[in-house]
Amino acid sequence: MWASGDIQGARDASDRVRRLGQLSLWIAGALLLLLIVVYTIAAVIVIAQGDFETGRHGIEHDGFAR
Repeated sequence: MWASGDIQGARDASDRVRRLGQLSLWIAGALLLLLIVVYTIAAVIVIAQGDFETGRHGIEHDGFAR
């Protein structure tokens, strides 16, 4: 548009692209924040429900299966 002499059209297009770019950054930031919140809630639930007295897969802390 700029090369064809439509300076105002080029400015309008540039402004529109700038607004859409900012919108996409806000959306990406919101999704990232939502992901962090969901991950934190899931981690808290897993930790709260866990049984930390025994090890994983039936192996006790002393290394022997019971």
